[in-house]
Amino acid sequence: MRLQQRYLPVDLAFSGLRVRNIDPPVFTAERFFAPEECAELIALAQESGMLQASGVGAGHAGAAYATNSRRTSSSMLADPLTLAANPRLRALCGALQSRAWRLLCAGEGKGWGPQGRLPAPGQLCYESLQIARYEAGQHFLPHEDGFPAELVEQNGFQRRATLLVYLNDAAAGGATRFEQLGFAVQPRAGTALLFFPAFADGSPDARTLHQGEDAQDTKWIAQQWVACGAAAPVPSGNGAAAAAPGAGPAFEELVAARARRRPADKRNKKKGSGQGSDKQRGFGGR
Repeated sequence: MRLQQRYLPVDLAFSGLRVRNIDPPVFTAERFFAPEECAELIALAQESGMLQASGVGAGHAGAAYATNSRRTSSSMLADPLTLAANPRLRALCGALQSRAWRLLCAGEGKGWGPQGRLPAPGQLCYESLQIARYEAGQHFLPHEDGFPAELVEQNGFQRRATLLVYLNDAAAGGATRFEQLGFAVQPRAGTALLFFPAFADGSPDARTLHQGEDAQDTKWIAQQWVACGAAAPVPSGNGAAAAAPGAGPAFEELVAARARRRPADKRNKKKGSGQGSDKQRGFGGR
């Protein structure tokens, strides 16, 4: 019950589930994705022509998403338009999200909205799946997946869960390290890593700071974030968020509208920092 009250419910009887840390809770689930599913998802990402240098943003819709040495991978976003054009990719993303749904006991509660749309206050939804490739020597330096309070208010949502699925093995290098928690997870094809970047009240949990260590060989991952619509300014405590039905406007439309409203001098200022297009960022890119 404490897990559900502070974060999200988890099916502790889920096949292959292992508790890696108790507070904050971190789990791995072996055989979450089958080897052939991992291989096909990698192949589809390679064939898509959509892989490009990953961005590092300030974490909200109006922020500049610059490419720099903090994150040196390539990635693609499986947004609704991409999935509509690729039935096989849509099926694989659906399979991954269906298993995540069971792992998070999502069928036991209401308040979930459609994928890729900005969630209503208190509502949960899947962000668009992100597929990333790390070549030898590439990394993602220490970072949090949750957003600080001011960006939650600007963004309209907070990230409540991170589900990272390793798509291939890495005998050495490429581990996901939680420095403050004192352990790392080595990539194994099909294994999922689950943790919670923010508490139920929307305040970020800084203890989940993590990094993707330098890859020694090519590493592939799929990242599925669970977003929750912001109901009010994020408090400093760790209470529970209230659920609310309904769905907001399409995230891409919201981003475009904000970009049009932004003063020209701010747009020009951000051009120098390597800002990507709104469609490129999508709901789930970072």
